[in-house]
Amino acid sequence: MQFFKPLRHTLLSITLAVILSVLGGWFIFGGGATETQIVSAGSTDNLSGYAWSSNIGWISFNCINPLENCGTSNYGVHIANDTLRFTPGAKSDITGTAWSSNIGWISFDRNKTGNPPSSDIGSGVGPIAQITWSPTPYMSGWARALAGCQNILGVPASSCSGSGPGLASGGWDGWIKLRSTVGEPNYGITLNSATNKLTGFAWGGDVVGWVKFASTVGEPSYGVVFTPIGTLPPVGCGIANNVPVAPPTGPISANLCSDGSTPLVTNNNTTAPYSWSWTCANGGSPVSCSAPYTQCSDGIDNDGDTRIDNNAGNDDPGCKDSLGVYSPTRNNERNFKFNEF
Repeated sequence: MQFFKPLRHTLLSITLAVILSVLGGWFIFGGGATETQIVSAGSTDNLSGYAWSSNIGWISFNCINPLENCGTSNYGVHIANDTLRFTPGAKSDITGTAWSSNIGWISFDRNKTGNPPSSDIGSGVGPIAQITWSPTPYMSGWARALAGCQNILGVPASSCSGSGPGLASGGWDGWIKLRSTVGEPNYGITLNSATNKLTGFAWGGDVVGWVKFASTVGEPSYGVVFTPIGTLPPVGCGIANNVPVAPPTGPISANLCSDGSTPLVTNNNTTAPYSWSWTCANGGSPVSCSAPYTQCSDGIDNDGDTRIDNNAGNDDPGCKDSLGVYSPTRNNERNFKFNEF
C-alpha cells in the first residue's frame, strides 16, 4: 500500500474518479453488498458515530447512528472484553463492520478481509485490529473496505481471499491502517478515557485517504464514541440499584458491599445521568463505590433516537420487553426490529 501521494496528479485523479464512479454505481443501483452477506450486528456493538474522509465521505460505525436505520441495515463495530480497560497495557480485539455509502462495507474481521499487508499486531491468525489500554488507550492494526477485493465487475465481495487488490478494483486493495509503523509519518487513533471519544487519523491509501475520527474547531460536530458495556467495581463494592425505579428514588440492593460490611454512606445522584454512590469498610481501608442506573433508567438518551427511558409520551421502545412492558433493568436502549444473521 502506498502512502501520502498527492491526489492532484492527473493519472491518480482519473483512477480515483473511475473507481469511485464504478463503486457508486453498484451501490446506487442495488449492486452494493447486502447486510445478509457479511454483517452481523448485536447489542454488544459499542462503537458508534461517524468518521470522515474527504475522499469518500462519512463512515458510520453503527446502525444506531441518527442518520441510519437498523431496520434495514444491520451492522456495528465492537471492542471486545472492555473491562480490560481497567488494566493498563492489556489489549482488546476490535471486530465488526462499518459502512460507507460510497465504498460499502468496511470490515475489522480477518475471516472477511484476509491477512493485512503487514502483521503489526499478529501474523495470520487472530484479530487484525486491537486497542491497547495504556494510560492513553490507542488503536493499532487494520480495517478493509471489501470493495477493494472485487474480482467481478458489478459483483461486490462479501469476503476477500487475498491481501491484494481484486481483479475489478482498479488496483485498489481497500486496506485502512489504524496506526503508523516505523518509517511512516506519525499518525493514529487514541481514546480519551474521560470522555470515551476517539480522536486522530487512520490512513486508507490513495482512494480513501485520511480518515478523521473527530471534528476539530470550525467543523460541524462529529466523531466516533466508545460506550463501555461493563463496569468493574473496586474491591469491596457490591451491587447498586439492582431493581431501579424512576429516579431520583429507587430500592437499593442489599449487596452494596461485597465484603459484607455495612455501607457507611449512601447517596443518590438526583440529576441525569443518575447513579448511586456509597462507601464500604473493605477490611478497614474504606473504598468509595458508585454504580450508574441501567440505560433504561438513567435519564439520558443512550441510543440517540431522541426517546428516553419511560418518559410519558417519549418512552424508548428499546426499554420494553416482548410484551411491550417497560423494563427498567434493561441496560441497552437499542430497539431491534429485524432478524440478526
